[in-house]
Amino acid sequence: ESDLTNIFRDLWDTNNIINVNILTYSNTTTPSLLLYTYFPFTPTHCGKIEPVIWNSFESGHFVHAKQFFPPKTDNLFGCSVSLLVAPYQPYIFITGNNSDGSYSFDGMEYVLLDEISKRINFTLNISIYWDQSIGSLYYENKSAGGAFGMVSL
Repeated sequence: ESDLTNIFRDLWDTNNIINVNILTYSNTTTPSLLLYTYFPFTPTHCGKIEPVIWNSFESGHFVHAKQFFPPKTDNLFGCSVSLLVAPYQPYIFITGNNSDGSYSFDGMEYVLLDEISKRINFTLNISIYWDQSIGSLYYENKSAGGAFGMVSL
């Protein structure tokens, strides 16, 4: 893998940092600077880090009139967003069991999440946190226990 991929992946994996550009020098037939970024959500992948040339700088100006930081979360292309909930009325509560083993939900926070998921096109992957007596722990090796340990991104 390229150094660019590793840098972008580190930023994404560590803190979900999305607005990143890297400027590199290209000594081809026409020397230029290449501006790379990445798009973690596309019609073909979710969370995959692939550097793309977003623009280039040649002869004293950028070749394309593009934003330096393009929108990357306006459309998540149906990608899954994991959410761990502790049912608590009136915020979020279970309204039924579905035949596939999933649950139906309602409540103020659920209605808001459902609307956001429709507007920016993502799929909610909801897990239920039944045992609220267990705390949430982060360990030195960057793993987690309790509620945070139950959610896989």
